[in-house]
Amino acid sequence: MKEIKNRLGEELNKAISQKEKIKRRLFEVLIRLASNIPYNSIQTYPRPDHPDQEKRGNLFKCLVSIIISQRTTLEKEMEAGSRLFAKYQTPEEIANASVREIANLIKPAGMSEKKARIIIEVSREILKRYQGKLESLREKPIEMVRREIMELPGIGPKSADCFLELGLGMPSLPVDINVYRTAKRLGFAPSSAGREKVKEIIESLIPKDIEIYRAVHTYLLALGKYYCKATPKCGECPVTEWCRYFKKHQKKK
Repeated sequence: MKEIKNRLGEELNKAISQKEKIKRRLFEVLIRLASNIPYNSIQTYPRPDHPDQEKRGNLFKCLVSIIISQRTTLEKEMEAGSRLFAKYQTPEEIANASVREIANLIKPAGMSEKKARIIIEVSREILKRYQGKLESLREKPIEMVRREIMELPGIGPKSADCFLELGLGMPSLPVDINVYRTAKRLGFAPSSAGREKVKEIIESLIPKDIEIYRAVHTYLLALGKYYCKATPKCGECPVTEWCRYFKKHQKKK
């Protein structure tokens, strides 16, 4: 906790120019969030100290866990993943399983039949493209890896970026609805920006350091989850002094 706050502080002190002013605001927000939200308490899959480290070290299990984690909680993802991996360990085993069986195992995570179909299809593609082993991706440029992963069934930009960041340790910022919303409300990106543009802008403000990427991802996600919801809890939010959305709506009152 103290170490990441120090790292964020170092980046804050580098902010000088107009672009750097936005960067400065970003790191001021992150430091305030780091002071108000304990890192280990953030219940999200991207959490750097994800309880099941074994899944994080196994690229196939990491990717499957990310699919399971879509639209569910960390606890339910872990329960579903534990049930699945207790019976099936490899792409070969899952590729030959039935949708019904996989869906039953991952049922706690919700949307089980849809996710089961995706997991089986992804397993078959991994066998076809990578002979069942994803380790070769570590040697490829990040842009190529992102493109290849997004070619897999059911894997969109956010899931691909989660895999890059969490599984491969490559600096690629996942932009889910929380990161997307908070980045625009805080003024880091224009209100008209799409998700890829938000990703591009935020990444231009931070160093290519995986720990910083994970901190930015985790704290902006937590901000959106706990405070900056669709209907924001501005009265409870610890970063309103930097928030353009808050200032704009305060003037209307």
